[in-house]
Amino acid sequence: MFGLSSIGMNLKLFALIAIAAIAGAMGIYLRGVNQGKDAIRNKINEKRLKNYEKASSVEKKVDALPDSDLRDLASKWVRNNDDER
Repeated sequence: MFGLSSIGMNLKLFALIAIAAIAGAMGIYLRGVNQGKDAIRNKINEKRLKNYEKASSVEKKVDALPDSDLRDLASKWVRNNDDER
């Protein structure tokens, strides 16, 4: 009877160690996933900031143009002057 009891204790100890190892591995994996998500979010935010700065710069340049220059630029952007009307 003493032998069966020690085998049961060893199995319980082994099971606890296995569960702890699996939980630790999952924790490490999930931490890596979260770090990857954070890195992607940071890249997206940097791209958004660059796009915003570029749009703001263009808007300031357009706002500074006189109406006649803006009209000339707009006609070049919208249609080709070589086209028949």
